[in-house]
Amino acid sequence: MAKRSKKTKVALKVTNSILHLLLNVLFYCLVVLIVIKSCAWTYNFSYQLFGDVRVSDTAGIERQVVISQGDSTMSVASKLELNKLIVNKYSFYLRAKLTDETIQPGIYSINSSMNYDEIFGIITGSANESENES
Repeated sequence: MAKRSKKTKVALKVTNSILHLLLNVLFYCLVVLIVIKSCAWTYNFSYQLFGDVRVSDTAGIERQVVISQGDSTMSVASKLELNKLIVNKYSFYLRAKLTDETIQPGIYSINSSMNYDEIFGIITGSANESENES
């Protein structure tokens, strides 16, 4: 094997150091990007779960939703998301699990400008109970 000259050894060391530095910078940029994206996703999901979330802030679109006897909470959430009445079926599902009320079967008229609490009030029958009391 031929001996490398001193200039070649120095050039290889410098190139190796630069490449090592660039890979470290790239790795840490990727880690920071992942942390930022995961924090943004967590914030958005938490806001959907606990905040005042609506699909539309304007008049919205009125849709009929049929909830059958035996429909699971996730299937109800999927129907609502499919009809574009809620933002995220998973946040709606978790919020439904955090409430103590059960979803009642029936045909409901729901507007896309309603928030989760208003939708829960309709599909659990608690909105009808408060109207009957007054």
